[in-house]
Amino acid sequence: MVLAVKPQNADAVVPGMARFAGSAVFLSIMAGRNVASLRALLGPQAAIVRAMPNTPAAVRQGVTVCFPDASVRPDQRQLCDELLSAIGAVAWVEDEALIDPVTAVSGGGPAYVFLLAELMEQAAIAQGIPPTWPGCWRAPRSAAPARCWRQARKARPSCASR
Repeated sequence: MVLAVKPQNADAVVPGMARFAGSAVFLSIMAGRNVASLRALLGPQAAIVRAMPNTPAAVRQGVTVCFPDASVRPDQRQLCDELLSAIGAVAWVEDEALIDPVTAVSGGGPAYVFLLAELMEQAAIAQGIPPTWPGCWRAPRSAAPARCWRQARKARPSCASR
């Protein structure tokens, strides 16, 4: 079962899934909810994998960091790995304390790169460079960031298209 609710709604939603503990693996992608907090809601029989994908997962170029609790069987871990591989690479850590710092770096890093590129674009336009000029400041050139850049541009057009 994939637990993909907002963390502040977990206390209301997750206990209803406790009846599946013992027969299912729970794959949580809730930010800030550790295994202990989920175990309190799901019970001692629950097999829990805590996972955090980063932004490029939206274009299947992400990296998801996962932590399996002690009750996760090898076949359950493999199932979660296969599911998460659909959105990019999967990295497993054996210490849950690593999830938060890895998430901070891999989750926030791409956003800062995109913000820098957008600010460079705005500065160039402000200096009189035409918005249609195909300069290197326009977008990241490597494959994954470029796809994320294009997707972000569709969702929120840049100043160049206003």
